[in-house]
Amino acid sequence: MTAQFLRSIGRWLRQWVWPSRSPQANRPLSPVRRRPRNVLVLTRWNANGEPPSALHWAPCHPDTAARFKATVVCDRGHALTLKQHAVDAQGAVWPSVVCATPGCEFHRYIQLDGWTGAAFE
Repeated sequence: MTAQFLRSIGRWLRQWVWPSRSPQANRPLSPVRRRPRNVLVLTRWNANGEPPSALHWAPCHPDTAARFKATVVCDRGHALTLKQHAVDAQGAVWPSVVCATPGCEFHRYIQLDGWTGAAFE
């Protein structure tokens, strides 16, 4: 058997055993592509010394911004810190934010309006 014949059999087998996938299917999706259309946009809280009101966010101290990103307040007034989340340069937060307070049902994808920081993962 010739080498060319063996290569053609190999290509045929790969198509049956390992169907080809488009290059786009192998590329990881960015948070923005996975995000649903119903993103809740939270307004930046600029009052000094007071906790943010419901459905607002406040930036963390610049020394801890890479780790704690921001403080978010859910619709029931519970404060959450975005510690295990990623924030892109436009303020989109990934993964979705879930309030850990017992009985609270807040679970949304959010965007931080007025985010001026860099992208943090």
